[in-house]
Amino acid sequence: MLTFVTYYVKPPPEELERLKTVYQLTHHKNYIPESNPDEIISIMFASVKKFHPNARCCLLTDKESQFKLDPSIEIIRYPRKTYKLDMEVLRALIYYIKTSKEEVNTIFLEWDQIVQGDVGYIFKKKADLYFAFRRIPPVPFDDAFIGIGSGHFESIADFFKMIINEYRCIASKKLRYWLGKSLILSLMLFDHYLKRAGTKSRIVGFKWNDLFIVTLSGKKFSKKLVQDELTEYQKDSLILHFSNKKRQYLKQYWEKFVKDRGNCKKS
Repeated sequence: MLTFVTYYVKPPPEELERLKTVYQLTHHKNYIPESNPDEIISIMFASVKKFHPNARCCLLTDKESQFKLDPSIEIIRYPRKTYKLDMEVLRALIYYIKTSKEEVNTIFLEWDQIVQGDVGYIFKKKADLYFAFRRIPPVPFDDAFIGIGSGHFESIADFFKMIINEYRCIASKKLRYWLGKSLILSLMLFDHYLKRAGTKSRIVGFKWNDLFIVTLSGKKFSKKLVQDELTEYQKDSLILHFSNKKRQYLKQYWEKFVKDRGNCKKS
């Protein structure tokens, strides 16, 4: 079985105002909270199901947030500690790993993306962690996509805990809200960043066993960050990421180019 998970929490109004300020200071642009995240999450999982009809789909969230989603989407609630969302994603992933009844290949996707093909092929490499690579210094590792291989969940949880510990070394606490995770990954895995995409590399020093990672890029694994409204089908992109203001284009693209598209390779 293949499992897809995403993460989303709905902060109360007073916390949203603070997050807007933090985002503006960190990104030097306005943060626009999504008016209907339920719809976008539903579309993301619908695109997953189109190419992976037997996949399990899970939303990781806190104990307070309420959603109206298809019953087939499983909601997993974890004990959120803060609204430092960049860091909380890792806590939620650790909770998912620790509470899973069985270890299965899992793909974490940020909630505002569309899948356009079979992603499960990555696990043929038989590694433990899979990270999307992009040529964007100083953060070449894209934390909006993380593949988690079955078999060594306990050590993988330790790896994510290590990243959380690294947050304490970040001078700017604002990066615990956004960007910090990608920056830490890029610093920790810099040696792997220099290797050829698709090469399996070893991370040593874990309590239970070493971990192997694979960086994903190239023609087969093409992940595109959407910049403007899309007027044609993006046939060369396996995953499209509609971040921040670009989310307004996600539903339109899905309905126009992907939802009823045939000739899909499925897994």
